[in-house]
Amino acid sequence: MSYLGRSAKLSLKAQEKVSFLATAGQTVKTGLSYVPSFVEVYVNGVLLTDTTDFTATNGNSITFTVALLLNDEVTVISLKTFTVADHYSKTEADTLLAAKATNTALALKAPIASPSFTGNVGINTSSPETKLTIDSDISTTYSATGYAATLANSMLYLNNTNGGSNTASLINFRTGTGDGLVGFVAGSTNECDFVVATDGGSNGIERLRVSNAGIVTKPYQPSFNVMNSNNLSISGTVTLVFNTVRHNVGNHMVASTGIFTAPVAGRYLFTFKTLLYAFSTNEYLDFYTNVNNSVRNRYEMTGSGGDHTQFTYSEIVQLSANDTFKLTMSNRNSGNGYSMYNNENHFSGHLIG
Repeated sequence: MSYLGRSAKLSLKAQEKVSFLATAGQTVKTGLSYVPSFVEVYVNGVLLTDTTDFTATNGNSITFTVALLLNDEVTVISLKTFTVADHYSKTEADTLLAAKATNTALALKAPIASPSFTGNVGINTSSPETKLTIDSDISTTYSATGYAATLANSMLYLNNTNGGSNTASLINFRTGTGDGLVGFVAGSTNECDFVVATDGGSNGIERLRVSNAGIVTKPYQPSFNVMNSNNLSISGTVTLVFNTVRHNVGNHMVASTGIFTAPVAGRYLFTFKTLLYAFSTNEYLDFYTNVNNSVRNRYEMTGSGGDHTQFTYSEIVQLSANDTFKLTMSNRNSGNGYSMYNNENHFSGHLIG
């Protein structure tokens, strides 16, 4: 029979409600959607009893045992069910989260704070070809005056919002335990210098810089400049040695022996200048360049007693790694030879590339 109150069916359920006014003598309501045995029917606010006051078995219609009166207010509540066993309790969820670090299945998922992914990752592409693939259709052509438009279409944009002097936006490349840094370092103005460094982290060493003015510097490029502050007599064949080092980047020149050893294969520019004094009449002097103790080129000079001769030499030489380069002079007659004036000489070399 009908009664006032709440049904026990409401526990742990969501619901959908349909209300309507009955027509005189109405016994059936169609167009409903419910789960049989999970439906409540109210007439004028009174809860009807299932199977006694109505029949609801097919999920879409209800048949009333007693015909409704005109304008009876009818409400049909369909109860949506779920199973508590299919959900984690708070205690169970806390246990799973605490075990995340040791649970293999959960450990494979990327944590939100410090994500780590396996396989290839794609941005704007569903088929990444490398560990990180960024796909973009950029139509803007770079120009000095169109930089802002180019920036807006950048495929990768790194921004250090600190923006203070000497701050940087860098990319770190690591091979094994060695680091390499590439990035932009802010100077005293808003302009930035492009920098390449190796041995990253706290021991990063700058190897190349392109300043915001377009000036390229390579502070570790092999280079030397040496001279002899004493008079050097050329009698017989002698290797030119030097007692003053003006600079020797990388220490590849041994001034006391006059021998330069190429640290890497490449093209090297060598220059030499000296002022010579001939002691006797018809003196003949040969100047040699030597690679690995073998003569590369020979240059001849002649002079008479008291003559002063200024000699200069420059050449680009292709060397392999560990090749040696030195200068020698040889007096070809029986006279007293030549003297190379003190301070009137220099020998320099530089790796071009």
